[in-house]
Formats: sequence, structure tokens, C-alpha cells
Amino acid sequence: MANERVHNPVRALLLAAVAVLSFCPQPRSMADDSTLDRPVRPFYSNNENVYDAMLRFGRENKIPIGLVFRHRLCSTKLGQLSIENTSARSVIQELTQEVPSYSWKFEDETVIFLPDDIPAATSSFLELRVPDYSIPEGTLQAQVAFAWMNVKASLRPYEGTAFSILSSTQSVKWPSLTLNNLNVEQVLDHLIARKEGGAWILFPFDDLDKAADNLPFWVTGYSDDPQGQTTAPCIRPEA
Repeated sequence: MANERVHNPVRALLLAAVAVLSFCPQPRSMADDSTLDRPVRPFYSNNENVYDAMLRFGRENKIPIGLVFRHRLCSTKLGQLSIENTSARSVIQELTQEVPSYSWKFEDETVIFLPDDIPAATSSFLELRVPDYSIPEGTLQAQVAFAWMNVKASLRPYEGTAFSILSSTQSVKWPSLTLNNLNVEQVLDHLIARKEGGAWILFPFDDLDKAADNLPFWVTGYSDDPQGQTTAPCIRPEA
């Protein structure tokens, strides 16, 4: 009996610790993976390029898509593809297997497609930490302009920053956004992982110092771009 009285408090503490741990929230990367296992709409493609197919899949299923662009996404055709009764993960894997030297990851509720030959300067840009700031409610394009202003200030802190915003009066309003302790890739993810979702497209570059000269990415919301008018990269000459 004496031994039991000594060990019971220890056992109780261990059980309490296990109970606390069991209620701890999962890490974001683990918890979010369940999104990829949900069923999605049947996906059909006939001689469509992989770039258009990736963005269409995201738009039809309201899955945010991030994409580092390479022209082989446009030159690679899917032929006849029919995928039914499956998960988002299965479709994403199928699309990635169709294009040479691309991989994907899932972070911040966003599926991100990355080329294996991404330039070092482009990787550094995506990993660049930006100061904390808040973006007021407005159109997505206005919010992207605010985000770019902050990114550009991080690239060239010695320069002043100015920008202009042109948008339709009928554009959808997006809620305000607070961005704390994020890098550029996470900022882009947070911009599109709201409402009905959207897509960001980054055009690679080899010189980080020149990245601030021109906006190197596009951002579109599925509610703003219901027909998916994002094919312009495929008609541009390869860089």
C-alpha cells in the first residue's frame, strides 16, 4: 500500500502530461495536409498545357496556387487526361509528374509548384523577410501594391517608394490583412489564401539587386478572374 501511495502521484502527473499534449494543436504543416485529401471535382484535359491546367485546377476547386514560372509549363501538353473520384493530392501529383523537373509543396494553405532549376536569386527573394505591417481592406490588386511597396523597401531600404493603383470600381473587396514575421513567399500565400482563393505567379530572375526594378510576380483572385485570364506568360518569348 505504501508503494502504491508513492507511485500514484507520479502516475497522475504522467497522465496529466499526456492529456495536455493530446490537446496541443498540430503543427500547421501537419494539420493543413488534410485539405489535400478531400475529394475534388472531376478533372478533364485535352491537349492543354500544364500551366493552364494547374491554374484551372486551383480555380475550379478553390485551392490557392503559387507557381514559379518556367516556359516548359507552357510547352508541355497533357494530351487526354481524365481524373475522377480522387483527392486534390492525387491530381496535384499527376500534374506535377507531367512536366519535367518540377516539384510541389503545401504551405500556408497554398499549393506551390517549383522548378528544380530555380535561380539562387529567386530563392533568396522568396525567403526575404519583410517588416511587419497591415494592409487595409480593398481590392486584391490594391493590396498587392501595398505588399510590393513593403517588399521593395526591404530590397532597397535607401530608396523612397511610390506606387499607383488602377482597378475597376466593380472589383471585389478583400478583407484587411496583418502580416507579421513573414518572408515574401508567405506574404504571397497569405494574399491569396482568403475568400475563394487565388494564384500567384513569380517570374524567375538571376540578380536579386535588380528584382526591385520591376514587379516580378502576378497575383490574381479567383473571384476577380473567374475565366482564368492568366495565360499571358505562355505567349511571351522564353527568357
